[in-house]
Amino acid sequence: MANALTWFYIIFSWLTVTVNIVLAGALLKNFLNKKTTGTLILFTSYLIIGISTIFGAILYTAEYFGIGIEFVGVNQTMGTVLPVGALLLIYVFTCRHILRDNEMVKSMHLIIISVLIGFILALYFLAIFGITQPDGFIFAEGQSPLWYQITKTDVPNTNLFSLTIISTTLVITAIQIYINTRIIVRAFMLSRRTDKIIRKRGLQMIGWGLVIYIVAGIILALELVIPWSVGSFAPTIFWTLRKTIFFASYVVLYLGWIMPDWFRRRLRGKTWFEMQYKTVTKQS
Repeated sequence: MANALTWFYIIFSWLTVTVNIVLAGALLKNFLNKKTTGTLILFTSYLIIGISTIFGAILYTAEYFGIGIEFVGVNQTMGTVLPVGALLLIYVFTCRHILRDNEMVKSMHLIIISVLIGFILALYFLAIFGITQPDGFIFAEGQSPLWYQITKTDVPNTNLFSLTIISTTLVITAIQIYINTRIIVRAFMLSRRTDKIIRKRGLQMIGWGLVIYIVAGIILALELVIPWSVGSFAPTIFWTLRKTIFFASYVVLYLGWIMPDWFRRRLRGKTWFEMQYKTVTKQS
């Protein structure tokens, strides 16, 4: 049973990689067609997300085959931190079209969040290579890790485990909620101020896509923070739900950012001529 569930994690992770790479490829095609700074930023953000899912899939595969914990830790670190970098690029993009942050405010956001990302990376690497965690990753009963130490938690019913610094998980979740909430509020406000159906629906898709993203981020935090009982299938349910919801948010956001031609045509509906032709055809 454990091995079957382990393979579920591995296969589902690589399927997620495939989907994210496809979305990144679609954005690359859009950039090559338009060659604008905005499309380049969006492509880069989705590419970073795709790379982060590759790190996640590699770490599960490495765990199954018993590769060293340092290798696993590096992959998990990169898979954890890279999405925050992608979110920073989304923030930069929205400053051009949705948010109204001036250069000073934008620079302060980028500096502060970049410093936090660097600090989180340092905490993980110091712990992974035994500098701040000389006794390993497993703590005795009644012993709690310090705020800068990694906790090694076995995934129930599998041969897998996760390495987590709870304090950094909370910081990353707070960053995601802060940036996404600002964009969500502004997107919905702008959607109410326009009568142009394409722009309105695009802004609404961006808003709802980020709402879905926040929900997935909260599920991730709960998945890592809650002390699940031995043998519980709840972590697997949360993990699968979180992966699926993240995927849904990326698709919805892709539609909102890019508004592909087929999606625009669907929003506009049939033209007057098409409707009249359809009516005449039915009568004849």
